[in-house]
Amino acid sequence: ATRCILDKPQNCPKKQDHFTGRVYPRPTIGGIVYGDRCYSLPDKPAWGGERLRYTWGARMRALPAPIPSLGIFLAVVGSIYAGLATPTEAASLGVVAVLAHAATNGMLTVDMLRQAIEGTMRTTAVIRLIIIAAVFLNFVLSIIGLTQAVADFGTGLGWTPMQTMLMIVLVLILV
Repeated sequence: ATRCILDKPQNCPKKQDHFTGRVYPRPTIGGIVYGDRCYSLPDKPAWGGERLRYTWGARMRALPAPIPSLGIFLAVVGSIYAGLATPTEAASLGVVAVLAHAATNGMLTVDMLRQAIEGTMRTTAVIRLIIIAAVFLNFVLSIIGLTQAVADFGTGLGWTPMQTMLMIVLVLILV
């Protein structure tokens, strides 16, 4: 049967909020996404799929598989935390680490590089398109005066900042 790691929310570790100094429970996105499975899978085992069984030998042979990914992660994040590189420089270290890993495994080909560069260009183009559309939308909203109208409406309500934030959160949840 599937067991939930966080079976009791009161046992969740605490995380320090660096901005306000408050401590809050740690319901992460993974906990929210997989939390329903913790309660529904024991009732409906068929939802969990077929149970896979592995020998201890197969498990031990699989242990070295994530080592290259861990090395790339350490090269990027470790160089940032050690103060050796900025995030942009660390990203280039990550590219070099991935290229070295691909070359070591014989997967570094011109076609693979072409596909990687094409995927990078597509992603960059979509991000830029989103930014351009957001700037255009902001421009249009300010030209028609909607920004000032919303600001005047919010000011006219006479709410405290906490009431305003709660209403914003409520609207974001409902919409």
